[in-house]
Amino acid sequence: MIKTTCLINNFNYGNFIIEAVESVLQQTVQFDEVIIVDDGSTDNSVQNIQEKYADNSQVKLIIKDKNEGQLSSFNLGYLASSGELICFLDSDDKYQPNYLESIIKVYDLYPECDFLYCEYEKFKDLVPSPSDKIPPSQKSQIDVLKYVRNLGCSAILTLHTKRYLGSATSTLSMRRKTAEKILPFPYLDDWKIRADDCLVYGASLVEAVKFRLSLKLVKYRIHTRNNFANKTKQDAKERKEILVQYRRTLALNRLFNFFSQQMNYHNKSELISLIPFEFKTIPQPDSKDFQKYFHLLWNSNLKISVKINISSIMIKYMFLTRK
Repeated sequence: MIKTTCLINNFNYGNFIIEAVESVLQQTVQFDEVIIVDDGSTDNSVQNIQEKYADNSQVKLIIKDKNEGQLSSFNLGYLASSGELICFLDSDDKYQPNYLESIIKVYDLYPECDFLYCEYEKFKDLVPSPSDKIPPSQKSQIDVLKYVRNLGCSAILTLHTKRYLGSATSTLSMRRKTAEKILPFPYLDDWKIRADDCLVYGASLVEAVKFRLSLKLVKYRIHTRNNFANKTKQDAKERKEILVQYRRTLALNRLFNFFSQQMNYHNKSELISLIPFEFKTIPQPDSKDFQKYFHLLWNSNLKISVKINISSIMIKYMFLTRK
């Protein structure tokens, strides 16, 4: 079986970190290693972790001297890991007991799957509660494969439109061969928060084949310090704060430029002609997929005759895959 790593990033979530780790340790299929990176916490996080897991060889704790942000934790955790499948968990969230069992089924059945994200359910439990212990022998009865969709590759579409094909940190997993193309990632100051953007955008730009699993396998805690859950409010605030918006735009530009250079995407306009090839990496594209590529194509500088030809190729492929 594939070796698995759970990478947990933590900063001052001493009230929640044990609950998060327990949700990892109580999986119906066990992780091979659990790596916690404490990002210079000033609360009781480190003490709680050490007292609870000092004698647990499955759990490894990396303690940073100073707070440098979420991306720095991703970088250090990845470098300390050895798993061929890496899952990411924020320390205020929890996995459902069948999380790992479910995603392994997808990775095992679909060797082409490089990156997988599932869905999550929100909860407002601000007081830590004991996790329900699930016997390791108890297996999930859900037919996971009914909820899987192959999203194909999305490098060209993401490069030109900044399409976000993913979800919150705790829903993300990827094979090591994909992670090694993304991490460690520079520009730590750009991504002290929302560093899951580096994983989501990065995976697309390094040409990972992405899958979506439409099952709520993660419990996402809602509280005042959530960056992803408060995104709508945060975005509204950013619109009023021009400097913040300006810096985020520059950070995204640096991220895209970094991967463009790494993947030798020197001429973005030439990549448009490869749209039909990328489109065909989606086994069963829907109308929304078609609209995104069609819009990108017809806003390009390609000749009208080329646009018509590419459009016909995509339309024909859509009808063939629906038979």
